[in-house]
Amino acid sequence: MEKSTVIEILRTFSKDELARFGDFALSPYHNKKSNVTKLFKILRKTAPDFPSEKIVKEELWKSVFPGKIYNYGIMKNLIHELNKLVVKFLELEMYSTKPMDGDLNQLNILKLKNLKSQFIKKAAETRKNLKLRPLDHFTHYYNYMIYNSEMGFLDYNFLFDSKEKDYHSGINNSLMLFYCTNQLYHNINNIQYAHNSSALMDEETHSRTLRLYEDFPQKDPFTDMLHSAYIAMKNPGDKKAYEKLKAVFFENHDKCSKEIQCDLATNMINFCRNSAQIGHADFVKDEFIYIKLLIEDGLYKVFTAGWIDQYLFVQSVMSACRSGKFEWAEKFIEEHKHELIKEVREQYTNYAYITLNLRRGRFEDALHYISKCRNVDIGDKLNIKVFEFNAYYELGYYDELKALADSANHMLKNDKFFSAVEKANYKLYVTAISRLMDYKCKVGSRYKDPGFLHELKDFINSNKMRNKQWLLQKIEELKSA
Repeated sequence: MEKSTVIEILRTFSKDELARFGDFALSPYHNKKSNVTKLFKILRKTAPDFPSEKIVKEELWKSVFPGKIYNYGIMKNLIHELNKLVVKFLELEMYSTKPMDGDLNQLNILKLKNLKSQFIKKAAETRKNLKLRPLDHFTHYYNYMIYNSEMGFLDYNFLFDSKEKDYHSGINNSLMLFYCTNQLYHNINNIQYAHNSSALMDEETHSRTLRLYEDFPQKDPFTDMLHSAYIAMKNPGDKKAYEKLKAVFFENHDKCSKEIQCDLATNMINFCRNSAQIGHADFVKDEFIYIKLLIEDGLYKVFTAGWIDQYLFVQSVMSACRSGKFEWAEKFIEEHKHELIKEVREQYTNYAYITLNLRRGRFEDALHYISKCRNVDIGDKLNIKVFEFNAYYELGYYDELKALADSANHMLKNDKFFSAVEKANYKLYVTAISRLMDYKCKVGSRYKDPGFLHELKDFINSNKMRNKQWLLQKIEELKSA
């Protein structure tokens, strides 16, 4: 059973989920097959890991059907039925987290049963519940569905009792805001993905969505935040756009669902990070504001089942270190590394300690953790090389840095994952740090030129490149040496 779907799912269950599923499996409404219940009770004893040696089909058979000869077909069907039951349980668990869907289903049931007075009462209650519900991508969809349900059941005289209001305007407004909200959200993600990779952007669709929302008279706080976020993300480093976004974010983010708060905070982080990468150092500390918000308010957990995204894990450490919060970073690693999924736990814990040691000036320790990073994801390769460049530079390892520069340029030449802009920015970084290393190690005649550092600083400031602020910091250190 080691590779069966049901075991894969059960391994994700918490202790409470296993208990609830046990009650669910015992309910005759959902499960009338006692052998399925018996199989789960036996499997439950091996939770939470369900080790392969304890879930051998033939051995499980002996416990479910003592004294009977093993039958592959029956056992296969039994596992299949247990899997169906687990999936049904998950469906109902998810449904219980979406009360508005339940309200809309009740309206449909009342409509089918032709219970008009109860329907009218429930529709009013549902609309009230929607106003109390945190804002998210489905707010305007649910509003539309309430209108749609009423239109399909109640007569026009009831719906249009007020001649001063066009009932259809509510439907139109809901549909328009639903479209704009979701389109802006996906356009923001498109911008960030294109920034990180070679993804294309449909600029015309983006512009059309902006014009549509800006010309539309009806607004709401969530869509306004997304509109401001889009403008800022499209213009990294724009302080005016950022200040407007920051104001609307802190005014309204707590009106949104936890999932949306997480997304919005992530957008703020991405903006600050993108801006810092192109030379706007004043955004570095603000990035840490939103990192802390994600971690300390537990927002990072809303899309996961108790684990932390590995990229957020490393980015949290990077941001804390850039802000000089080394104790916070070290405590964070120790308290949250167990929340990384098993497959990436060691690798990303190493990344975190590389960052922490580099920032603390413990460069040999950083190289030790770099040496432990193997089978690196393609998206992380450039970051790992930046770590190596930094450590070699600080330690004065000239030959190693030059070899790494050749390796990095060769990798970028053959790469098809990163965008042309990202590769260009990285190549400029490699050029800059190579020149900086020449000067530091007094190789060639460059270090004798009194204007060399000034020219290198101008080169860095006039180009977009990776690790820009670090390079400028190193130039100032050489000037004052």
